[in-house]
Amino acid sequence: MTKIGWSSQNTTTKEVLAERAWLTAHSANEVLLTQIFPLGQPHNSDETACKALLFKPQDWFNCEAKVSCESRKISHDHQQITEYKLSSTATCGSKNITMIRTQEVWARGVK
Repeated sequence: MTKIGWSSQNTTTKEVLAERAWLTAHSANEVLLTQIFPLGQPHNSDETACKALLFKPQDWFNCEAKVSCESRKISHDHQQITEYKLSSTATCGSKNITMIRTQEVWARGVK
């Protein structure tokens, strides 16, 4: 009976940490997107903001996300626009149980 109880508790812990890791990865991408595309400036993107970011949300049990950002110029309708690729990998947990989730976002500047 003890083994069943421990197994159920372990599964629940993994589910909670996995969800926190997913949300942390998502939030980290959103933070960097708001730096690249500042609020209130829908047609401007800041290429200099496309850089690595370490995101550590407050009050989350040992969670952090590392975001990488790549930008490149592409031709679209005879115009040069910038395309961004953000990849966020979040880790939540401790040395005993750690969950990792990765999310990728692609965005383009608008002209």
